[in-house]
Amino acid sequence: MLLNRQGKVAAVMPEEPCLEKQEFEFETTKDLGEATSGDVVIAEIVSRRAGKCFVKTREVVHDLGDLNSIIVMAVLMHDIPSAWPDNMPKALSRVPESVSPDDFRGREDLRELPLMTIDGEDARDFDDAVYCCRQGKGWKLYVAIADVSYYVRPGTILDKEALNRCNSCYFPNYVIPMLPEKLSNGICSLNPDVDRLCMCAEMNIDQEGKLGDYRFYPAVMRSHARLTYTEAWMMISEGRAKYPEHEPCIGNVKELYALYKAFVKDRRRRGGLAIESTEQHFVFNEDMEIVGVEPLERNDAHKLIEECMIAANVAAASFVAERKSQTLYRVHAKPSEKKLAALLPQLARFGLSLTGGDDPKPKDFAKLADAIEKRKDGKVLGELVLRSMSKAEYSPENIGHFGLALDKYAHFTSPIRRYADLQLHRVIKHLLEKEHKGQWGRIGAKAYTKAELAVLGTKCTDREVAADEAERQVDFELACVYLEKFIGETVEGTITGCTRFGVFVHLDKFLVDGLIYIGNFPGYMNFDQRTESLISDRGKVYRIGDPIKVVIAAVDAKEHKVDLMPTGLGSVAKYRKTRDRILKEREKVQQNSKPVDKEQLFKRLSDIATPQEASDEDNVKRDKIQGGWGNELSSMMHFADPFGMPSRKGRRDGEDRKNEFSRRKGRKQR
Repeated sequence: MLLNRQGKVAAVMPEEPCLEKQEFEFETTKDLGEATSGDVVIAEIVSRRAGKCFVKTREVVHDLGDLNSIIVMAVLMHDIPSAWPDNMPKALSRVPESVSPDDFRGREDLRELPLMTIDGEDARDFDDAVYCCRQGKGWKLYVAIADVSYYVRPGTILDKEALNRCNSCYFPNYVIPMLPEKLSNGICSLNPDVDRLCMCAEMNIDQEGKLGDYRFYPAVMRSHARLTYTEAWMMISEGRAKYPEHEPCIGNVKELYALYKAFVKDRRRRGGLAIESTEQHFVFNEDMEIVGVEPLERNDAHKLIEECMIAANVAAASFVAERKSQTLYRVHAKPSEKKLAALLPQLARFGLSLTGGDDPKPKDFAKLADAIEKRKDGKVLGELVLRSMSKAEYSPENIGHFGLALDKYAHFTSPIRRYADLQLHRVIKHLLEKEHKGQWGRIGAKAYTKAELAVLGTKCTDREVAADEAERQVDFELACVYLEKFIGETVEGTITGCTRFGVFVHLDKFLVDGLIYIGNFPGYMNFDQRTESLISDRGKVYRIGDPIKVVIAAVDAKEHKVDLMPTGLGSVAKYRKTRDRILKEREKVQQNSKPVDKEQLFKRLSDIATPQEASDEDNVKRDKIQGGWGNELSSMMHFADPFGMPSRKGRRDGEDRKNEFSRRKGRKQR
């Protein structure tokens, strides 16, 4: 909520649309607690009368503009479950530290197979390991996935909390995991040189990259190496390993790369889209202060793993569908007529067209993507195409995956961080038990009804959206904090949108968008709706895709605004004075405030919201409670400057990235 405070007078206005008409007040200044302008508070409703809600402060989060407080605010704003329930330690006491030989019963032994993980430098939870070898003119591909369902049984405390979270949430240098660390980074993680339980997808791939026969089975494995994308790419491009102990992996990695090229061939045959987008990577110093924003570098080692995971996901979806059973599919609908109607004239202005008439197929979009890739303005055009796409979601109704050009697709490869994958593992195990007449015993199998899956699909999709929005909020606010240092500076950008009220510009150096308000242009500006451009009375035309130099005039992380000015309009001294004032005030606040302890804060908030252990029914309803912290807790209140209230106005298996049209720009590239 936004708050105006002057002396002893304080009034709040909620930011959430659903609470827009509700008035919130503090009965006394004592009810404000230690909150000051710029803070965020969790407030408890203490009374209601005369159409007003009277509140008092229960928790204060000082806005330090640092990574911790930015993450906390995003977690609270988007209601991301972040504290473990009180009964979790007892549940974890039953989780073993290591795999026992007793766990091998009914499993195939893959410990001699040279499976390896390939992941990011800072990854700590390893869902998947891969290995392939030549088989005739094609390949046999093994994708081993952590057997989370063996440890997280339906209806247990671990399962209920995983369901409450539905997925892990990734922020810079911080993760809110779906599963406790003892599982996510311990017994379930496919760490090198230790025995681990897994579910294996063993697939035959022909020379054209098409999936042939496949089978699924529980196994025990031992990862032979933990490689990074950087080292795997070194093996591919230079034929050498970064570390001597990884030299035996070079041949395997090169074989995987040969398989990847076949997968690319098959994707092109199908018409699967592969539009790349640039993601932010934040650089911090030893004090965790942001000192840089860089594009996240991707190479073919990333894509190699993505294609292997896609193959396993397709096989898993096919396995269930062929047996006429039920599961959650990862579905992606074709673009709506409305979005297509908006896209076509935009393409025409760039001399491009989309084949396929009124019902374009994936191949038509793939053909367009190929044409865009060769252009200098390809990045902007790629974003236009992506905006026309629907969002992928989870559903028991299989409608296929338009973006990947697949008839069947499901999430199987990341059960450590996605509940939808955990659900699919249970379904596959249930089907295997039926076929093998229970010879594998209690391995965490479960069959779901379609009604159960419909509810679960909605929940998984909603929680994914919340996590994506929280991650985007943190990324943008971090970029804004860094951008404050450059207020008054001239920077280069690219026009990404033109409207009646101004021009949107992507700042190339900072990977963030800003806006030049129409009133900040010299002279009179006319918006041409047909060409979607702004034209000045002096003849200057501003179009999507044009390069432009701008001055950073103002940055407001809380309002998610970056105000820009055209260059050549006189002195920028006033902007630099504003910059110096902002940086000085931020330094003062940080010096006079204690650092935010995320874990302790999340725990205190959880205790406030749930003073006693919730029932199963309460857990189901918890997501529906406004603010997510309990009936008597209001949403966050954001304290703005006194009487200066500003106006109020998105990974590894290829499917969490924009080329699968999910909402996430995921930190973990799976």
